[in-house]
Amino acid sequence: MKENNLQRLLLCLDLCVFFVIFLSRTSSGADYPYEACAPKNCGNGPNISFPFYIPGLQESFCGYPGFALNCSQQGFPVLQLPENEYVVQDIFYRTRSLRIYDAAVLSPKGTGCLPRMIRNTTLPTASFGFSDNVTQLHLFSNCSDSLSENLGTHRVIASKSCERIVVAPVDGNIGRGSVDEVLRRGFVLNWTANDCSPCELSGGRCGFNATLYHFRCFFPDRPHSRSCLPGFAAALVVITTCLLILLILIKRKRMMNALNYKKMDAFLKNHGCLALRRYNYSELKKMTNSFSHHLGRGGYGIVYKGKSEDGRLLAVKILNESKNDGEEFMNEVASISTTSHVNIVTLLGFCFEGSKRALVYEFMPNGSLDRFICNTSLSDADRLANFGDVSHKSDVYSYGMMVLDIVGERNNDNPRTDHSSETYFPHWIYKHLDLNNDDGVVGGEECHLAKRKLAIVGLWCIQTNPKDRPSMSGVVEMLEGRVESLQVPPKPYLSSPSRLAAADDASISDSSM
Repeated sequence: MKENNLQRLLLCLDLCVFFVIFLSRTSSGADYPYEACAPKNCGNGPNISFPFYIPGLQESFCGYPGFALNCSQQGFPVLQLPENEYVVQDIFYRTRSLRIYDAAVLSPKGTGCLPRMIRNTTLPTASFGFSDNVTQLHLFSNCSDSLSENLGTHRVIASKSCERIVVAPVDGNIGRGSVDEVLRRGFVLNWTANDCSPCELSGGRCGFNATLYHFRCFFPDRPHSRSCLPGFAAALVVITTCLLILLILIKRKRMMNALNYKKMDAFLKNHGCLALRRYNYSELKKMTNSFSHHLGRGGYGIVYKGKSEDGRLLAVKILNESKNDGEEFMNEVASISTTSHVNIVTLLGFCFEGSKRALVYEFMPNGSLDRFICNTSLSDADRLANFGDVSHKSDVYSYGMMVLDIVGERNNDNPRTDHSSETYFPHWIYKHLDLNNDDGVVGGEECHLAKRKLAIVGLWCIQTNPKDRPSMSGVVEMLEGRVESLQVPPKPYLSSPSRLAAADDASISDSSM
C-alpha cells in the first residue's frame, strides 16, 4: 500500500475527530441557562423545576410549553387550565404527577355552598390526564331540595329548578365534609413530558427549546441536546470504521513487507556473489542530507549526491514507486551488479524498504560520459575494479547472447510494449521455449530441434551466477548432443542490459558523473 493511502486514512480520522469536537461544542455558551433554570418557588408550595417554570422567576426555556405556573397573591403556584385556575399543592417529579385543587375554593370557607366561580374541568389531553383515583363529583346549586351541610349520600332529582350543574374532579376517597373541604382536598393529575432524570443524575438541569421543539440539558459549562446523540453515535461509528480499516491496512502492509524481506533474504543467500550493501531509507536520507543535492532526473527516478560515513562520494538514485512485490527490482539489481565496464558506474548497494526503492552508485566527479569520451583520453590500462573479474565465463556469456540473437530472429525492442521484465529478450526466449511455442522462436518444422537446442544452450550461457555457466567445451558437447538430453535451465534474471540499467546509468552519467 502506498504512503498516500495511509495519509488519506489519517486525514479521514482527523476529520472524524474534528466532527466529534465540533458536535460537543455546538451551541455551547456560558452557564446562564443552567443558573436561570435553578428550582424556584412562590413562597408557599413546592419548588418548581422542569417541566414546570415560573414566568418572571425562570426563563421559558426552563420548562415545557403549557407548563407555566403563576404565583397567586397568597403565594401559591397556580396552574392555568382551559376553564379554571388550580392551586398546586404538591408536585411528585418521580411519578410525574401533581396534586391540585380549584382556586375558587380559596374564598372564605364554612358556608357549605357551592362557590359561584367554580366551573367544569377541561384538560389538555396531550399534556395532562387524570390519575386512576380521581372521581367526578356532580355539584348542583339553587335547587328546590335543600341538602345538609355535611356531605353524605342523597338521591337528588336534577329538575329545572337547579340553576347550575357542575362536574368537578375530586379525590376518590371523598369521605365526609363540606363542599369546599372536599374540593380543597384536590385531585391528582399526571403529566406527559421528557424524562429529566438522566440529565439530573449527570449534574445538569433540564430545559426545552420551543423553536426547535427538542429537549435540552444544561450544564454549568455548556448545554446539551438529545438531538446530538445521533450525531455522536454516527461520528463514533465513522471513527471506529476508520480505525479498523487503518489497522487492517497497516497489518496487511507489514505482512507484505515481511514477505518481501523474506524473498529478498532468500535472493541474497542464493546470490552470495553480489557484494552489495543493503541500505535503510533513513541511511540514504542522512547520506544525502535529506536529498538536498539534486544531480539529475532519469526516466525511472531522481539522482542525488551523497556521502557515506567513510567520506566516499555516492550517487543515490531514488526510483519511482513500484507496485510489484520486489522480485523484478531484485532481478534488476542482480543484472546491474553483474555488468562491469570501464564506462559504466559501479553499483555499490541498494535500498528495498516497503514501497521505497533506491540504487547507490559510485560517484564519478569527472562529469558525464560524453564529456569524458570527448575531452579526456582513454587510459590504456584499465583498473581491475572498473572491468571486473576477468575469466572465460565472460566469453561464455557473450557467446550465449549471440546465440539467443540468432535464435530470436526479431527485434524485441518495441516501444509499444511496457517495461515489465517479460518484454526483455532473454525472458522472451525463455517464455516461448517453456511454452514450446512455434511463433517467433521456431521458424519451421525443419529447424525446430536445432533452434530449441540453441535456445537451451544460450540460456545456460547467460546464467546470472558465473558458476552456473558451462565451459566452452561443455557448450560444444551440448551442441553436438541430442536435444532431448538437454535440461532447460532455470529462468535467468535480467542478465541482459535492461532498460532500467541503461536508463539508470545514462541518467547518472548525463547528470553529474
